[in-house]
Amino acid sequence: MTEKTSQQDERAGGFAHVKVPAAFLQPYTYTAKDGREFEKAYFHIAQGTKVNGIDIGGFSCDIFMNDRMKQQMLADEQVTLSFKGDEQVAIWKGSKDDPENPYQRFEVNPWALVKGVKAEFDAFKDTKAAERAAEKEQGVSLKGEAADALSGHDDPDDRAQTR
Repeated sequence: MTEKTSQQDERAGGFAHVKVPAAFLQPYTYTAKDGREFEKAYFHIAQGTKVNGIDIGGFSCDIFMNDRMKQQMLADEQVTLSFKGDEQVAIWKGSKDDPENPYQRFEVNPWALVKGVKAEFDAFKDTKAAERAAEKEQGVSLKGEAADALSGHDDPDDRAQTR
């Protein structure tokens, strides 16, 4: 029992990290009421992402950008996002002014959010790898047939009879 509580204490005090493609981040500058400016980014959560069995695809959250994250975005690398382990993460979608897409806001556990985002990206990678393997397998067989057709290896039955 003590092992479990010590693990929970580590999680509560630490940070939850996850790497995401730079395409899921939209940088912007936030100006506080006192005039200070902060560089932040909207993180758009991919469709199919689930937290505790609930689909949160299409939701967004905002994060502060540090220098390393900016470098990763400029280099088109995966960006490491960090969420405080002891604070809920506010996610939302929709707009207060749009009746077709009403504003929805929830707070989620950062560890569950990171777990869901990672699971969705891993599943996406696996699906794409399987598609590429299938295309490669299909492409090889079509390539061989195309080479035979170009080299003039026709079946005798396919030739037109001249008599």
